[in-house]
Amino acid sequence: MEDSAMQNTEEKLSDYLRIFSELKSEFKWKVSDQRILMMAASVYTVSGRPFQLESYRNMCDYMKQYSSMFSPFKSYHRFLTGAILDSRYDDSYAAFDELHNVYSGLTDHGFKKGIFTYVAGLAMMGNSLDGPFTKEKMEKAYILFTMMKKNHFFLTSASDYPLAALLAERAEPAEELIARMEACYDELVDKGFKKGNDLQFLSHILTMGDPQHNVISRCVQTAYELERHGLPVKKRFYPEIGLLSFLKNPDWNSLKKITAALNQEFKWYKEMNFTIAVHLVVSGELQHNELLSTGLYTAMETLMQAQQAAMIAVIASTSDSASDGGGGE
Repeated sequence: MEDSAMQNTEEKLSDYLRIFSELKSEFKWKVSDQRILMMAASVYTVSGRPFQLESYRNMCDYMKQYSSMFSPFKSYHRFLTGAILDSRYDDSYAAFDELHNVYSGLTDHGFKKGIFTYVAGLAMMGNSLDGPFTKEKMEKAYILFTMMKKNHFFLTSASDYPLAALLAERAEPAEELIARMEACYDELVDKGFKKGNDLQFLSHILTMGDPQHNVISRCVQTAYELERHGLPVKKRFYPEIGLLSFLKNPDWNSLKKITAALNQEFKWYKEMNFTIAVHLVVSGELQHNELLSTGLYTAMETLMQAQQAAMIAVIASTSDSASDGGGGE
């Protein structure tokens, strides 16, 4: 089983590099920061769906054409969200139209307009256009977010919207979920993890798992194994530690090998390389991991998308918007 997971992961690395090469060839004059294309390539690779350049290009064009003037999809965000829609749904155009409906519902329930509310909408849609994005779950998601903000006012921001939407899918009452989240946060601090945004993200991730699976001890062991294999353990990578801790037996050697390969290929983006390497390893092992229910599988996919959206937001805020061009693609 381990050999099968390793082979799957190595195939994903090969697919990732091939898809990135196609994207770069097509969009190198339209996307000034290649990290956008790196993340789009990782979306397709993690999904396991075949990549078709024309389908992706048409999806991005459609999003730009049918978005309002100040929509995030007029800029870099469409390249990531377009990859998510194209790789997840058979009818990606209908999915984009439905995403607008879910987005409107979320803003009606208190969420602020912006890219993270769209990602929260994707979380609620799941893999079906008939997803469980009911008014009750939208209301529960916003209640969860307000409770997060009450407990950690300076740490909680719009980037936590997707996590609140994912947690709203769980059957437990909001108060119980928040209590579990706080318990995770405090216990991780006791175990030596440093307080801050990344630890809050980690505590949110762990709350989605089964409390019976000793998530804290798994995190501690994951951090130890990363350090033992010469891989980064700094605060920036707490969410990655959380993702890896859901796997029964992560393939550390494969993770190290893929990280090294990406660092050789993309020398200037080592932090992003490690995140992508974790995503490839996690997605490569998901089908071999009996700990994960279908719901948690989908949640982990969305967690990876939330991370990517956060990276895009940082890149977009520091890049010249004019570099994306004003015309169609």
